[in-house]
Amino acid sequence: MNDYKERLATTLEVNPFISYKEAICHIIRDDIIAGVYAPHYRLVEYKIADAFGTSRTPVKQAFEELERQGFIYLKASTGAFVAPYDASVFSDLFRVRYILERQACGQACERATAQDLRKLFRYCVEMDKAYQHYGDNESDVAEDNFHRHLIECAHNEYLLKAYSSIELQIQRFRKYVTRSWKQMEAAKLPEEKYPFVHIGVEFDKHRTYLFKTQISYEHYLIYHAIYNRSPTAATSAHMFLMSLNNPTQLFL
Repeated sequence: MNDYKERLATTLEVNPFISYKEAICHIIRDDIIAGVYAPHYRLVEYKIADAFGTSRTPVKQAFEELERQGFIYLKASTGAFVAPYDASVFSDLFRVRYILERQACGQACERATAQDLRKLFRYCVEMDKAYQHYGDNESDVAEDNFHRHLIECAHNEYLLKAYSSIELQIQRFRKYVTRSWKQMEAAKLPEEKYPFVHIGVEFDKHRTYLFKTQISYEHYLIYHAIYNRSPTAATSAHMFLMSLNNPTQLFL
């Protein structure tokens, strides 16, 4: 919270058309996704306002937006609290993601332009490099870029709106699962100390062993299927990729 004034100034400098409410919302949301604030942590309105150097009005508006997005919950006469992690929500998010991306694969085979394909291939290359040479943060960014552009390749505004509504929550849950497994390993604590960390256990094992080879390869297969205008091959490659990413068989 000590750097909130500086981050707010930077955000407004980069995008002078963004409102204070939007900038504050983005900054707090980024910190929630990164795990700076634990579930049920109380966000005190006047302290947040002081940290940003603003009045309480844009902070209150940002809280309302964050509640609408599912990142916090508000309690009357008590304040704002960071939303907890819930296994059923985790499962539902990735099921919806699977449905949207599967639909996008089919439509991208019909609608993707040459420029779309070049960009999708570039994201494949970037992802491959990130898996091979960089850490989790770089790999996550590369994967997010690929999957969002996969949706964009469908040129379907309704798919894109639906995906945008869950994209940030997916990032939050994925980072939490990865953090939980690493913390559990470092502390040698039992799995029951972390909600649905059994997903993280399998997730981490599969990331360690498969991301450098099989998962990267499956992203290329999706690209090649779309390049060759084959909806069947694209959706099949996507289904197999999702099964590798989610060894608990959320989609099968």
